[in-house]
Amino acid sequence: MSVIVTFFRRTVMCRKIIYSVSFILVLVLVCGVGRADVTVAEDLLVDLRAEDLPYGEGVTTWTNHGSLGDFTANGSPLVEDVAGMKTVTFDGGSWFDGPASTPGIEGGGTRTIEVWAYNPSIPSEETIVSWAQRGGPDGTNMAFNYGNSDLFGAVGHWGGADMGWWGTHSPAPAANTWWLLTYTHDGTATRLYVNGEEESVRDPVSLDTYGGNPIRVAAQADGTGAGVESAFNFTGSIAAVRIHDGVLSPADSLTMHLLEKVGRKLGFKVYVKKHIPRALVYKENSKKVIMLVRQEDVEKGWAMYGMTRAVWMMEPAYRKEKTGSAEHNTTSIEEGDCLINLLAAYAIAKAEKKDMREPALDRLKKIMENGETIPFINLEIFGLKVPHFSALYLDEKEKKEVKDYIQKYVLLQDAGS
Repeated sequence: MSVIVTFFRRTVMCRKIIYSVSFILVLVLVCGVGRADVTVAEDLLVDLRAEDLPYGEGVTTWTNHGSLGDFTANGSPLVEDVAGMKTVTFDGGSWFDGPASTPGIEGGGTRTIEVWAYNPSIPSEETIVSWAQRGGPDGTNMAFNYGNSDLFGAVGHWGGADMGWWGTHSPAPAANTWWLLTYTHDGTATRLYVNGEEESVRDPVSLDTYGGNPIRVAAQADGTGAGVESAFNFTGSIAAVRIHDGVLSPADSLTMHLLEKVGRKLGFKVYVKKHIPRALVYKENSKKVIMLVRQEDVEKGWAMYGMTRAVWMMEPAYRKEKTGSAEHNTTSIEEGDCLINLLAAYAIAKAEKKDMREPALDRLKKIMENGETIPFINLEIFGLKVPHFSALYLDEKEKKEVKDYIQKYVLLQDAGS
């Protein structure tokens, strides 16, 4: 028989997956599922690339490749080449307004901000990325700065939670140089990195970031959140901005950006996002399995992915039917089954909600429709879990499939990809 699962008034019918279900599945909705080893930390909310934009002053919209909406220009930001990199240059009277911040990066939530920035002259405080609002109390603002104040030249959290550039680049990373500036907050400590090297730490720090206000590039909100405090607008160039709902390691951040920079010079783009399952499933005992998933991810099909994983964990008869063995050993058959059911549920969700946008799942759908599920699994699932997986476990045919997959889906020739 088919398994029918009901979540929040939606009924999703999966293809035949088990003869009988003999375990309890507990669904736990959470605000965010913590992961220690991600490259795209929980959710890539904002991914802005200057290379997308036409040259000149006519830009009105900056397309966001992250999960939130696009950004709208104020004033006349200039798209030009600066010191070998295509960039958006801001004159102090221009900035971009984006979508409102989300709960995961508000309050004391974990977050990562990455910015490629170039500043020709450095005052005490200029803002490259912000949300929340000024005015206090302590720890309620979120302004990532490129200034030289020892108190708030790097971060304006407000009050005693502010930070400067306190390490080898004090009082600020040098002018007229491209820098990858990274901010992370893990719920306890805030850390700043320059080109992947730790620069400043405040540990512990208590944040309670205001919510509901726009995310901005090159400006900081005023005391209401509705407008900007123009005295702190950025006067420099920004080539890329990323905001993650979660903590990204500085090494991963630097590696991703350097791959993209090299790719631009060689005429290709590098797809750097990792496949991160949005449903965490674990076995509590022989009769009970727990699934952790965010409500917004339930709506995109990840609950069906998690349920399929639970069936593989808990049902020996199903494993034997699929693989010939009742033993539970992770295989490409299991991974493929989970992905097929994920995309089936995602297709139903998209049919119900026409404006649903999940680029990673759209990419996965294209890959699977092209019959390249196995190299996807070998590279983007097993390859991330097991060091040197391809060299150790794949035969020559499978290695060639992975190589072809990389050339087709990782090294992208189309600049619009």
